[in-house]
Amino acid sequence: IQSLVGPGCQYVVGETGLQRDVLNDLDVVDEMSIQKLNSLMVDESQADVRQAQEGQAVLLMGKAWADQKSIPRKNIGGSDGNDAPSLSACVHKSPELKPWEGRVLLTMDVVQEDLD
Repeated sequence: IQSLVGPGCQYVVGETGLQRDVLNDLDVVDEMSIQKLNSLMVDESQADVRQAQEGQAVLLMGKAWADQKSIPRKNIGGSDGNDAPSLSACVHKSPELKPWEGRVLLTMDVVQEDLD
């Protein structure tokens, strides 16, 4: 994700202050405002929330990548990968904007085609 114009995205480093159960139930709480959801998901007094600068690109793994079984895990765990930790999607959001502020974003997704 790269903000070409305007503030960059905010993202959480690590799991401290993060409530993943809220993230997993997002379709259930569609009545809530975005600000309320963000406050339920991330305790900003505990979480390590960072923000990309305008023009800075960040590479974040989303839920679709975390669910992929084809990602080699041996490089993130033990020697054979059997004790490798599970991968979790990076929690990220758009920053709050002032009424006159806008953003132009560049995002890329990798499309994995099944060649079988």
